[in-house]
Order: sequence, then structure tokens, then C-alpha cells
Amino acid sequence: MHFSGANGKMIWGDIMDASMLNGFFRTDFCIKEVVASRQNRKNKENFVFFESPRKRTALFLITDYPVKYQLISGETFVCDVGEMMLMPQGSRYAASFELPENVISHPILLSFIMMDKNGEDVWPGKDIVRLGMADGELRVLFSSAVEAYKKGKTNTVKAKIYEILGKLFPLKDEDKCAISYINRHITSTLSISELAARCDLSETAYRRQFKDLTGMSPVQYITILKIEKACELLNECDMSLNDISDFLGFNDIAYFHRVFKKITGLTPNEFREIKNIK
Repeated sequence: MHFSGANGKMIWGDIMDASMLNGFFRTDFCIKEVVASRQNRKNKENFVFFESPRKRTALFLITDYPVKYQLISGETFVCDVGEMMLMPQGSRYAASFELPENVISHPILLSFIMMDKNGEDVWPGKDIVRLGMADGELRVLFSSAVEAYKKGKTNTVKAKIYEILGKLFPLKDEDKCAISYINRHITSTLSISELAARCDLSETAYRRQFKDLTGMSPVQYITILKIEKACELLNECDMSLNDISDFLGFNDIAYFHRVFKKITGLTPNEFREIKNIK
């Protein structure tokens, strides 16, 4: 199986190979410490990460003027307006803005720390990745992440970044009702319309077929799977309840508590306390 970026463009080649990418997409990950900004960049302004590599992973949308990149190997390339870049934590590169005099560029930068449930960096490579051109939906997601950050809605920013990553790196499954896709993407935001489209079904037909197959609705199945994952995290690591809630896409800690207790009969704290007693 291979993965494609926006508009179907391959995102490895000279920068990243397929085996590294496969490893990444088989890893559950969460993001934290998010920052979203529409930047103000001047002519000849340079950012160099050769000696001091990036400390955070970043998604970058080039909005109005091209940006020139140089890799540590010496290779250079120019990214056009509308292109997206991914700069992993630990990557080494330089970026320069070559603009007309007295002009300010306003690219969008979404930065965050990406880790697995044990707190380890999950990105398999340390080279920057060209992700292709952003379509209208991706541009809206980048912009809405910035607006949410301005309003202090960090959980919404996280949700937008998860959604962007999900759209940039789609996996195509042919299984009935996309069950294996759901199982692999349980930390993502999963819409019934998207799942139905993957199965080439109307939403009504998809819901009916899903219930015939599993005995429950898609929403019930996804919710139970998320709570099972929450129990696993509560048992195996010391992630905070807020981080677990965000990781699993609840985006509301109170709602996470209600759903967890409804399914398990215990609050998350009670569940964790029982684990510690054992």
C-alpha cells in the first residue's frame, strides 16, 4: 500500500522513502503544545535550522509569495503559493523569503509536538516534506486553526490539525463498511459521510449495512472503540485525562467523562485508581 499527499502527489522520493512513511502511519500518535499563526515575513528574511534543528513539528501553508528552501545536503527548491510543507521536529534546513520591497508575506504556520503514548517522537524521518497544493478545504482548515488559536481554543486547534493530517494522508480501504479503516484511525475525527463515501454508499445505506454487519450504529462502534483505547491508555501510560480526551478526538473533557462512565460504569479517574491498586 502507498500513501499520497494533496492532489495525489507522492510525498517521498529524494526526501523520504515509503518504508519510513509506512512506519509512521502504523503508529498511534497525539499532538500537544499547539501554536497557530498567520506570520508576517519581510523581504530577505531567512530562517536557518542547520546548526540548531527544529524543536517542534510544523505544517506550513504558503499563502501569497513563494518560499525558497535549502536542505542540509545543499539541494535547493522553491515552493509556490498554495503549497504545503511539513517540517518535522529535528529537521535541518533553511527557508528564505524573496519578496518585493516593502511587501509583507503572510504564510500560515501550525506548530506542535507529536508523540506516541509513551512520550516518544513518532516521526520516522528528519527531512522536510513537500505535501503538494492545498485545496480549498485545506486552506479553510489552516485559516480556521489560526482563528481558533486567537480565541484561545487550543482543543479546536488540535482538532483542526488532526483533520488536516487525516486529509493529507488518506488510506484507502476496500473492506466492507471500512471497519479496518476505522480501527486504524480511531484517534481521528471520523465522519459518517466520509466513511459512506469510502464504501461508495449513501449515508442511509451505509448506516443500515453497518448495523447489519456489527449489530450497532457506526457512532456506537466508534465511541466504544475510543473508550477501549482510553482504557488502554489509562492502564499503560501516565497521559493526563485532558490529553487522552484530545488524543481520541472528544475535544470536551466533560463529554469524555460522561461517555466513559456510561460505557464502563466508572469515571476515568476511578478506572485509573483501580489499575494502580492492582
